[in-house]
Amino acid sequence: MKKIELQLLVTTCIAAVILILTNFESVSKEVAFFESFKQTETYKSYLALKSSESAFWSDIKGTKSNTGEITNILNDAPVTETPKTPIEPQKITAPVKFLLIGDSMMLVGFGPALENSLLKNNGVSVVREGVYSTGLNRIDYFDWFTKSDELINQHKPDVLIVMFGANDGQGIKDKSGKAHELGSESWKEVYRERVRVYLSRVSPKLKKLYWVGHPITGNDNFLAKFQAMNPIYKSECEKFPNAVFIDTWERFAVNGAYSQTISDDNGLRQIAKQSDGVHVTDFGGKVLTDFVMKSVLKDVEIK
Repeated sequence: MKKIELQLLVTTCIAAVILILTNFESVSKEVAFFESFKQTETYKSYLALKSSESAFWSDIKGTKSNTGEITNILNDAPVTETPKTPIEPQKITAPVKFLLIGDSMMLVGFGPALENSLLKNNGVSVVREGVYSTGLNRIDYFDWFTKSDELINQHKPDVLIVMFGANDGQGIKDKSGKAHELGSESWKEVYRERVRVYLSRVSPKLKKLYWVGHPITGNDNFLAKFQAMNPIYKSECEKFPNAVFIDTWERFAVNGAYSQTISDDNGLRQIAKQSDGVHVTDFGGKVLTDFVMKSVLKDVEIK
């Protein structure tokens, strides 16, 4: 190595050491300042505000009592494996309390139309809760198992109407934490367990439960998902004497195929599905409501 190069290297190293020592002293002062600041009332007030804000959003998301562990939810619930002995149906008479829960379908289009239709009857009260992009899959995001328990315990409904699952079409973890790919047979079995556990938890607390299935969709991304989910909802509801699956698939089809425009019960034809092929318009929400109410009125006597 040449003498000039050696001198340059030594000079660079000395400069680097000086820079490090200078920055270290500066960082040390900042750390000391922060440690001192953490003891002030200002910082303590900040922590209290942050904790309060976190609790506020937890209440809104319905996860206040949610551990985020699907293992706890699946292991704690009694599971009905075989159909129970059929019970002679008895009409539910007014006063009747309805609880409507679900994802975006309960927030726009269908949910508001169903609530309004029910409230036109005497002796009927309705509580409607919906949360966008939720279902039975990602309970780490939103826990409908716990939230449903909370709502049922709080409002004591006679009838529960649920519609969710459009956002469940993604990879899923079983209670051991193993991941299962969407479309696989193991995915279907894990999701089936979720539905069965959900019904096991809530159905004993109700006189009647209606599970509204997904209507036919014009969105290819959701088509296969819904075709896999609806049979699961149907077969699991059949294991509970007070649970009814409402198959809406064909109601939104024309000659067995998807159509964005359909006719209502009076023959009026309008756009029933939004451009995404999944969500319903206000008109579609009314059509879906009329269809669901036909099943409800078989068991519930309201005027």
